[in-house]
Amino acid sequence: DGQISVARSQDGLVWEYDRVVLNQEFHLGYPYVFEWESQFYMVPETRGAGAVKLFEAVEFPTEWVFVKDLIRGNFADPSPFQFEGRWWMFVLRGHEELMLYTSEVLEGPWQEHPKSPLIHGRSATRPAGRPFIHDGKVIRFTQDDIPDHGRGVRAFQVDVLTPDEYEEHEFEESPVLQGSGSGFNEKGMHHIDAHHVGDTWIASVDGVRSTPVETAR
Repeated sequence: DGQISVARSQDGLVWEYDRVVLNQEFHLGYPYVFEWESQFYMVPETRGAGAVKLFEAVEFPTEWVFVKDLIRGNFADPSPFQFEGRWWMFVLRGHEELMLYTSEVLEGPWQEHPKSPLIHGRSATRPAGRPFIHDGKVIRFTQDDIPDHGRGVRAFQVDVLTPDEYEEHEFEESPVLQGSGSGFNEKGMHHIDAHHVGDTWIASVDGVRSTPVETAR
């Protein structure tokens, strides 16, 4: 089963593995970490537990404790964020439904949005990283899972987001990530985590490859 580990870097380019920081009896993935009111939280994928689970760091980033289940069900890749005084969460239900939940506070109760499920299918439903706010608009990323998992990452701007309404459109530049045909992202890409640091944007991305990596000797 998957575990959550931490690596460290001084410059964001060279990384050194540290240790496993969260291990449960069910699979863990998609380590969605965020800071809120001077505390660090994590909402990883915990589909195997039948719930979206919230963890809090008692010693960041190496020690985490379970706080509570936010919503229960067959969910993957939960992506909560703050916008206009409320909490919102994109999350995949099953394998083909993009769900939207909202809450006044992080710990809930979380309620399903009346426009949810927002999208059906495999090309724009599974979250592909942290949504962020740019020029007052929410930007969300989604995996393109056609014809199979992790072929690329598409980007959407949320034009209307209220407790009752939801509208979005896809950027002309989408997909923003896709397979290159060789190297670490030979077959595809399915995750992006973008941050605005000073005057610069930096992003962590991943890749899917089909050829095995040679073991260093």
